[in-house]
Amino acid sequence: MRRSALSFFLNFDSSDSFNFDRYTVILANGAFPSSSTALQCFFKASRLVCCDGAAGSACARGRFPDYVVGDCDSISNEAKKIIGNRIICVSEQETNDLNKAFRFCLSRNWRDIIILGATGKREDHTLGNISYLVDFAQDAEDIIMATDDGVFYVLLKPEVIKTKPGSLVSIFSFDPNQEITSQGLKYPLNKLRLKRWHAASLNETLGDSFSLQFDPTSPILLFTAFKKLGMKEGVLVDINEWNEEVKAYCKPIDEFERLLIRNYYKDFINKEKSSEERFKAGFKAALLALVDEKGKTFLSEQDEEVIRKASFMPLARVFKVALNLPYNI
Repeated sequence: MRRSALSFFLNFDSSDSFNFDRYTVILANGAFPSSSTALQCFFKASRLVCCDGAAGSACARGRFPDYVVGDCDSISNEAKKIIGNRIICVSEQETNDLNKAFRFCLSRNWRDIIILGATGKREDHTLGNISYLVDFAQDAEDIIMATDDGVFYVLLKPEVIKTKPGSLVSIFSFDPNQEITSQGLKYPLNKLRLKRWHAASLNETLGDSFSLQFDPTSPILLFTAFKKLGMKEGVLVDINEWNEEVKAYCKPIDEFERLLIRNYYKDFINKEKSSEERFKAGFKAALLALVDEKGKTFLSEQDEEVIRKASFMPLARVFKVALNLPYNI
């Protein structure tokens, strides 16, 4: 099975060698992605198909969806004006909007798919979206579901998966009678039947690959976690005007993230922009750059109104640290 998207997200392929043009991104209405790899896919993939509730988030980030698919109960009037006749309304309520968007992609023969924004926010939606991936993989040759913490993917048959030593891997089966045997994992599985979802979670790879043996009549769902940088590598940002009780760090910024933040900075310092436009630019930079002491994303879109009422100065400090500006703010 071709696994180019998985290889890219696990850092085996560089962005220079990855063929973005082959892929369709489906953006669901969960937490908007903040990792550099996910954002590259969001901006560079050949097509962007949004679940209807995610259309506004996509437009706000600067990319207009090629299509919006769903039951059309969540799309804003502003997004409708922008997207026009590229909105595909599917009224049936037997499946959710992610499923509708996926089936639309299949109808166009777009089978190389990266799903973003499928987790976060409501937990019932998260569980439903993840479980759908097992069904989707039956019809899509190269499909993954990426989060800011890792990537979900499906094995339809016994397979060797390329990995890095010490990677954290969780294994899930939807058939409690299925026997699974592993090679290359710290905690071996020997014809183990996974009666509960936690039964084979939080395992660890020993070398540069691992394999699973199982009856291919029942697919296997896997999750590989990204290795997080410790905040010893981050820089503390003074956010006292927002909250004196917590610490926010600017994470190490890669070149793609730096390019995005540099563009936000141009808007932030542009005196011809309105105060609202300048705030939006600063808030987008803070969403991308700030993490807490555990390396988790510090802000969410729900914090926008709180930050809007506070001082602009911490937003300026985010730019100073992220872009290594030479002057004090």
